[in-house]
Amino acid sequence: MSSIVLNCHRWVSSIVIANGQGSGSDLELGKGLYQEHCAECHGSSGEGRNDGLVPRIQAQHYKYLLRQFQWIRDGKRRNANAEMVALLQRFDHREMKAVLDYSSRLLPAEELRAPADWKNPDFNQVLFCRTPIPFDRLATSSPSF
Repeated sequence: MSSIVLNCHRWVSSIVIANGQGSGSDLELGKGLYQEHCAECHGSSGEGRNDGLVPRIQAQHYKYLLRQFQWIRDGKRRNANAEMVALLQRFDHREMKAVLDYSSRLLPAEELRAPADWKNPDFNQVLFCRTPIPFDRLATSSPSF
């Protein structure tokens, strides 16, 4: 394996992926809002419902939830339920962030979770970089893919 490919592989392997949650600073507010406004449709642990086409929101990435919330609220998602749109329009910025942070931390039932030591096999492959990165710059550089 060439040193360029090895360097790229080392750099990619060193990337730490964020856990997909918000700041955690307003979880009590988020929990209260979720229980009051969301749990009836999305379920107490965000499991959703197939019969009403209510999506599963448990363990969804915080930024994804944020984008979907904003798109629904602002009318960019045209398949949203009108009641949902009206509800989301009543949330202020702090409430929005709090309820989504809380929702991102809801976990599916144990039998639906991957084992704690599970690794995505897609990341076991060596990736090829277009631009070589000197080994001494791996910690400070972002390669071009």
